Amino acid sequence: MKYTGSDPYIYEDGVLINKKGIKDEAELNRIERASSYMKALDLNQNPINGKFDLKHLQAIHKKLFEDTYPFAGKIRDGYLQKGEQDFTMGYRIIPQSERLFKELKNEQFLKKTESDKIVGRLAYYMGEINAIHPFREGNGRTQRIFIAQLAKEAGYELSFDKTTQEEMTSASIQAHRCDYKGLENIIEKGLTPLSLNLEKSEKLGQKSYDVLVNGVRADDLLKKDSQLSKALDGLAAHQDMQQKGITAEALKSGAIQPKQLDNELKVNRPEARAINAVGSKIKPKSQEQQAQKSKGFSL
Repeated sequence: MKYTGSDPYIYEDGVLINKKGIKDEAELNRIERASSYMKALDLNQNPINGKFDLKHLQAIHKKLFEDTYPFAGKIRDGYLQKGEQDFTMGYRIIPQSERLFKELKNEQFLKKTESDKIVGRLAYYMGEINAIHPFREGNGRTQRIFIAQLAKEAGYELSFDKTTQEEMTSASIQAHRCDYKGLENIIEKGLTPLSLNLEKSEKLGQKSYDVLVNGVRADDLLKKDSQLSKALDGLAAHQDMQQKGITAEALKSGAIQPKQLDNELKVNRPEARAINAVGSKIKPKSQEQQAQKSKGFSL
């Protein structure tokens, strides 16, 4: 998106000033999105250890855009408008953010919020952070990661994978008028309790183990549980499987059976896994159990 007017963040042709010196809008968008996508994946696995305040939000923004923009992680100055939306003036960003995040802290970061109210509170904070719009660019991606991390703190997994850009834009505009229904709809369809995800993870782990060790054909299991497909994709991506030329297609077809896997491919039982199917670390039940863990393949 090109910008016009008196703006210290842009080149004369309206393209955002960037570390690459790129002045072609399409090229900058391509480079920026590729870079921020990889950073977002990293943040999903290694979230920022913050206090759910403005500094936490800044740290996420810095991580996402530090390779692209010199203003990564920095509060913007001046006036900002996109379409018909006027965002908080630069000099008011810090005090308004402090008020909002104090409110969040007083709610104990939603950790004790009742299940029938969690969607509304997440939508409220997402809408208010968007209204403040603390950064020159990259606010939407930053706040989605922040809100997803907040949801996890409260005991939920939140994904925006089912949401289109058009839906998000429309919901953000509504929230700017203090109508959070659009954001509530988006959050509701992407929100699940972590306990439910853990249960699904344990079931997928057992089924994956059955495929590799117990002689159960994957093609039979896939007829009953389509989610197993992603788990087998993950197994096939493991370096031991790739070195042996075992593909996801072979696993899913039932062509690969345990007797075809030599003893070099050691498989940990599901109860010894370090990471579950939703990417969360599993705390060992005891030090003794931890010491007994195999160094082989982890489901």
